[in-house]
Amino acid sequence: MRVFNINFKFLIGLILTMIGSSLNLYVPILVGKAISLKEILISGTNNSIYILKIIILLLLTTILTSIGGYIISREGDKTIKEIREKVNTHLLYLPTSYFDNSISGQLSSRVINDVSIIKEFITIIIPQNLSGIITLFGALSILVYTDWKLTFVICISFPIYALLTIPVANINEKLIIILQSELSKLSGVVTEFLRNIRTVKLNNAESIVVKNINGYINNMYKISLRGDLINSVVAPLQSVISFGVILSIILYGGLRVNNGTLSMSSLVTIVMYLVQIIQPINTVSSFYTNFKECKGSLSKVSEIIQMSTENDIPFNMKLPSNYLVNSIRFENVSFSYENDLILKNVNIKFERNKKIAIVGPSGSGKTTIINLLTRLYTINIGGKIILNEDISSEDILIYDWRKLFGVVSQENTVLTGTIKDNLIFGLNYIPNNRELDDAIKASNLWDDIKDLPNGIETLVGEQGVQFSGGQRQRLQIARAYIKNPKVLILDEATSSLDPSTESLVSEALRKVMSGKMIVAVAHRLSTVMDADEIYFVDKHTILDHGKHSDLLSRLPEYKEFVKKQFGSIK
Repeated sequence: MRVFNINFKFLIGLILTMIGSSLNLYVPILVGKAISLKEILISGTNNSIYILKIIILLLLTTILTSIGGYIISREGDKTIKEIREKVNTHLLYLPTSYFDNSISGQLSSRVINDVSIIKEFITIIIPQNLSGIITLFGALSILVYTDWKLTFVICISFPIYALLTIPVANINEKLIIILQSELSKLSGVVTEFLRNIRTVKLNNAESIVVKNINGYINNMYKISLRGDLINSVVAPLQSVISFGVILSIILYGGLRVNNGTLSMSSLVTIVMYLVQIIQPINTVSSFYTNFKECKGSLSKVSEIIQMSTENDIPFNMKLPSNYLVNSIRFENVSFSYENDLILKNVNIKFERNKKIAIVGPSGSGKTTIINLLTRLYTINIGGKIILNEDISSEDILIYDWRKLFGVVSQENTVLTGTIKDNLIFGLNYIPNNRELDDAIKASNLWDDIKDLPNGIETLVGEQGVQFSGGQRQRLQIARAYIKNPKVLILDEATSSLDPSTESLVSEALRKVMSGKMIVAVAHRLSTVMDADEIYFVDKHTILDHGKHSDLLSRLPEYKEFVKKQFGSIK
């Protein structure tokens, strides 16, 4: 899959730059003619005409190169913008399972650092090398025409350059790939620790984190030192070779000027061409390294773009906004994750106006059931999820399916931004002030927000750090109130709250739950004992379901589960 395409305007920029480089090749010829005393004495012409031509040519070269460079940079920036948008969009539509095995900092590094390397290659390396090739071959052609013997002396340096640069390019390529990998890891580690800075501080782990991060920094430093060592040896050698070639040309050319086999103007012209081709030689010789670096970045970016997204089948049906959800049913659902069986032949029925609880020990598969219900994961062994007894969930557009659900979780889902940003997150319309106020009041947040200087425009800090745990929970409830989903999922919603805060959150939940299908996931039985139906999950399946009292009387595993929580049977 192509990450980007070279467009017509970019080609125009390249052409203008190459024309500028081509015109620049004529400057040494004009300089040679301008200082040709013999020509002036014989013809009586004034060399000022050549000086004027040189000035005009230099101006024209500068203008063309500047315009071409601007077009290249502008189109390159546009291309990079499109790549970043393409990668970012594709990234967000990848399946949840992809992110389970990825580090967010490393992914952001691909979007930022790797794309920047591609940008440099497109906007700088390619134009420089094309101009360099034109200058190199154009100058060599003119040099051969001017004096093939001196050109031969110049060409002797090329194999020496190649012997130096090709091995260095191969070594640098490996170092660059390693360095990019280490940079990506460092980005991931720093992002992770900064996101969990409170955990770091509460565990007095600053020194451990510093040591961990410094380990990556030192690795990068050592890799960079290896590159510096190689370049510190090669760069002076290249300069010595360049100086040696120029000196050889001047000495050999000077002897020929003295014996009359070469004019002074020709020698000056040759030396100017030699100076012109030194930089292109260095540029072209390092192209392979730059190309490999860009190729490495492209492969990382392409890896993301080539991943399969949560694509909908074109003929999947849309659900109207007023669609009535009466029931959602798991029918013999089996699921594995990374070859480990998680669920086997699970059957559950969720119904409107009923609270259905999913209960079981840690690791029994409760969260997986919710992930399958919301289609964050796809059923991969067998079974179906049926809507209203006759429609498979997979036959519905994934966007429309997820609109059915609202989630209040024990996890912190508050985003960096303002209170309002969090309230309207994911909505395809902007609620009016009355709707926002109703949501805030329903979630018992009114007293917390009304006296804030900026009201709902108050910043909540990164991941809602300015709010307490209970306030963050109620902010989630307010978000669910505005969304008004058909199905409300309560994922351990009050498990980590103190009794007084839990009371506020529970009261807010009761206001939001009215008229909805309620799915409650709980490890603590006290939060779901009022459920209309409790499904007990253990050993990869549903062992039984029913009222709390029914399960106590007929399911030993449930009885043991209750005993562990309460110390006695209730």
